[in-house]
Amino acid sequence: MAFEYQGLRENIEFTLDHPFTDSFEIVGSPYLELEVITEAQDLDLFVYLRALTADKQPLVLVGNHGEPMDSFARGYFRLSHREEVEKDFKKDKVISQSPAPKSEVVPGKKYAITVPLFPTAFLFDPGQSLQVEIGSVNSKSVIPAMRHEGGDRTEERFGGRNVIFSHGKLVLPRVHRA
Repeated sequence: MAFEYQGLRENIEFTLDHPFTDSFEIVGSPYLELEVITEAQDLDLFVYLRALTADKQPLVLVGNHGEPMDSFARGYFRLSHREEVEKDFKKDKVISQSPAPKSEVVPGKKYAITVPLFPTAFLFDPGQSLQVEIGSVNSKSVIPAMRHEGGDRTEERFGGRNVIFSHGKLVLPRVHRA
C-alpha cells in the first residue's frame, strides 16, 4: 500500500487506531524510517507529532513565541540532503548536519530514508492518542513567521507526485518509569 500527495500542496495524517491505555512517556529524538518516491527534482518532508485528547482533538500547547501549537515534536527533511542528515544520526541519534555534498535525487526512484525529529519530551495520559502528519508543506497551525515558503521551494523543483510506502515506522524514545 502507498500514500500519495502533491509536492508543495498537501500533507497526510496517520492516527493510532487505539488510545494509550497507560501513561506513555517520550524523551529524546523520535525518527521515521520511510521509503519514498518523488516525481519532482527534490522532496521536502514536514513531520509533526500530535497528542490527541480522548475525543480525538489535538492537545494545544504554547509555542516559543506564545502562539498556540498543536504538535509536541516536529522535523524537516530534504531528500537531496539525506546523506548529510543520516550520517551521524544513525549512530548517535542526535541531529547534526556535517557538511556533505548534496545527494542526487532521481525522479521515480525509491529511497529508504531516516527522518529525525527534533528532541522532545512528552507524557501521554491514558486515553490520549498519537497522530503523525507528514507532507510537503508546513502544518496549517504553524505561524506565518515560521513557515517554509518561497526561496528555493519552487513548483519547478518540488511540484509533483510524492509517495510514501506503508511499511515505514515511527521510532519513539520511550521512557519506562518504575
